[in-house]
Amino acid sequence: MGDFGMDELELVPERIRQLSLSEDELVLPWDAAVEAVAILEKVGFLILCWEGWLRYADGAVGHSLSYQGSREIRRYPDESWTDFSMRARQSFLKSGAESLQKFTARPENPGAQLYFCLVFSRDEDRPKGR
Repeated sequence: MGDFGMDELELVPERIRQLSLSEDELVLPWDAAVEAVAILEKVGFLILCWEGWLRYADGAVGHSLSYQGSREIRRYPDESWTDFSMRARQSFLKSGAESLQKFTARPENPGAQLYFCLVFSRDEDRPKGR
């Protein structure tokens, strides 16, 4: 759970992967992060949590001190994968949008941009790539 390998990374279009601050993880600006979550959800993944990263004006990258991200969402006993996935997506959209709004109003570092490092889980009952 939460292990995001290169096979899954390849399920995201190249245009989105090119926006990532990492070659091994999806660390994306908000709009691309939302799109990646939707794409991966269609092939059996769900967003477990996110971590805030910053891209500074000089191009340097680091973890956000003020926007740590979200806690990992847990599946309830007897919760269907569909319900779990919907709840996880809503949690991501709410916490991410709120953080971005606060960051935009009062940036942690002038000139920095907030990025979202995404952590996923896969529905093990679903055939790979579908």
